[in-house]
Amino acid sequence: MTNTSKVVALVALALWFGLPASAGNWPGWRGPEGNGVSTDKDLPLRWSTKENVRWRIELPGPGNSSPIVWGDKVFVSQAVDSDHRRTLMCFDRASGKLLWQSGVTYTEDEPTQESNPYCAGTPSTDGERVFVCFGSAGVFAYDFAGKQMWRRDLGKLNHMFGTAVSTVLYGPLCLVNFGPGERVRLVAINKTTGEIAWETEPPKVDPSEQQDMATPFGGPRGPGGRGGGFGPGMFLAPHMLAQADKSGKGQISPKEFTALAETWFDKLDTEKAGRLAREEFTSRISSVLPPPPGPDGPGDRGGGPGGMIGAALFGAADADKDGSLTRDEWKSAFAKWAKDWDTDHAGSLNEDKLRIGLNAILPIPTFGGSSRRGGPGRPPGVGGTSGPDGSWSTPIVIKSSGRDELIVAFPNRIAAYDPATGKPLWISKGLGASIY
Repeated sequence: MTNTSKVVALVALALWFGLPASAGNWPGWRGPEGNGVSTDKDLPLRWSTKENVRWRIELPGPGNSSPIVWGDKVFVSQAVDSDHRRTLMCFDRASGKLLWQSGVTYTEDEPTQESNPYCAGTPSTDGERVFVCFGSAGVFAYDFAGKQMWRRDLGKLNHMFGTAVSTVLYGPLCLVNFGPGERVRLVAINKTTGEIAWETEPPKVDPSEQQDMATPFGGPRGPGGRGGGFGPGMFLAPHMLAQADKSGKGQISPKEFTALAETWFDKLDTEKAGRLAREEFTSRISSVLPPPPGPDGPGDRGGGPGGMIGAALFGAADADKDGSLTRDEWKSAFAKWAKDWDTDHAGSLNEDKLRIGLNAILPIPTFGGSSRRGGPGRPPGVGGTSGPDGSWSTPIVIKSSGRDELIVAFPNRIAAYDPATGKPLWISKGLGASIY
């Protein structure tokens, strides 16, 4: 969600199903069992701004966390950037009236991006207290009147996309998959005192696996094991494919690819001069190719991620390196890429091939602190890395073979623990390195 109206709609729609007196509580991320399933019956299937909505309330800003419901109260976490506040809001379930808003001021740097505001983690409640992670500001417990009961500082979080750490409750414990950051770990906090009951680090990854995963940006394998890894190609390849694939089969021929080059050149060469200077190209490329996520777009002149991508695309196509690009150079570049990127000689390019090829010729964008705060931030990192790897996946508790198991998805691993003690039960290998 990236604007206030969408956030308001999220709250209003999420609230409606819980209004009947017979409806159950929705105490945390994805409901009572953590699986997204509601046992309530006869729920509405259609919504609009008026249909099946009882009320709607404006929020201070955008947000990605889910509202939770207990009894006659609705809770949602919310960042207030203008005041550097990270807050928990409580609404009356029947009327939408704001009952209270409690939180903390946090001014230290923490990287994120526009589409992932702070306070993106969903709170949880046991009917007496509400538990919420405010990222680097810590984990907090509030009573139903908005009074802070305790605060637990777990350290700094640090990731190029920001984070979204949701709390999970188990008996007397509040469980948190705290990462990515300076000290990544699974933590169990006593719900009453705020003291740490147990904590454990993620399972170690074999060096051979790390080698096999290669780099997350443009290496032979990327997040989730997909070819090409994370990089500009991940965002740009789908747009190129959609524009060039007239048959809708997910494959484009070299002829279709070079036809795309011609179409783009016609749009970029607004003066019909038959030649584009570097500055003209970089300032107009966003008209044919939407920018990847980040503070800047492909046509940005300020040297940001987008500006670097536009300049790199120009440089890769400028065969004679004279600082200008002719139609023939641009078309020839696409013809060469169609041949070079068709690694299995299938006579066509799919999204994977486009992504790998684009990652090979384009720079990796850097993501600093939130541009919403106006500062450049510091270089991103994930427990010592600078790519997208890491995990803030929300744990779930299941019953298996007569015992409770806490299941957590970490980079390269799914792991199970005894939720009462933190004792490891089993691990399963094979995941990618980016687990959101």
